[in-house]
Amino acid sequence: MKQDKRQEFENAVKKYAEVNRRNGGDQWIAFSTIYGAQQGTVHFASLRENMAAVDTAYEATDKALAKGVGTANLPKFFASYFATIMDERGEIRMRRPDLSFNFPDTPEGRTRMVAESKFMRSSIVRAKPGMTPGLTDIWKKIRSSMETEGAKHAVAVSQATTGPSGVFYFTSYAKSLGEFDSQHFDLAKAMGEEAYRSLQKDISEVVAESRVDIYRMSRN
Repeated sequence: MKQDKRQEFENAVKKYAEVNRRNGGDQWIAFSTIYGAQQGTVHFASLRENMAAVDTAYEATDKALAKGVGTANLPKFFASYFATIMDERGEIRMRRPDLSFNFPDTPEGRTRMVAESKFMRSSIVRAKPGMTPGLTDIWKKIRSSMETEGAKHAVAVSQATTGPSGVFYFTSYAKSLGEFDSQHFDLAKAMGEEAYRSLQKDISEVVAESRVDIYRMSRN
């Protein structure tokens, strides 16, 4: 969003959400970056069973807006929103339950975890070309150490299927920023110094770049 248009942006999005909700449109969660490389960015995320469900969601939203705003008023409706943003992009990610850790197995459990959380922390890691299998192998070793040591927090793993290839998102949830302290895991202690040094070498060979972002969930 444009920093000098924050209030106008929030007003436009709230109106969009209200019309969509009232008229049976799509469902999503919203969260904004508060620490990291993309501050001032607001994200909207939805779950899809498959690619066909993307079409269904767009159709539901279009119908909801047409019903709630009126087809003739849609250009003006969207103009007020686009005037508040610098740019936008869409991305499709694939959930990786085979890589996730302590993440609820059921939709109800996942919904409850998200609903009870106020913050999300994501480690975004991009593998070097051709090194995606190596990155997943490294994470499996880390996850195995976490399982052995009885780590309690959950990590949801997803992989980008659009945009740059080999990008993974390792996301944990918390009710407060302080809760992330309890999620700290001493990997060097769990693996042993020698194994940990070897793992760090492996990481340097397969990872192109990484960063950590923290988001605040938006309830309105």
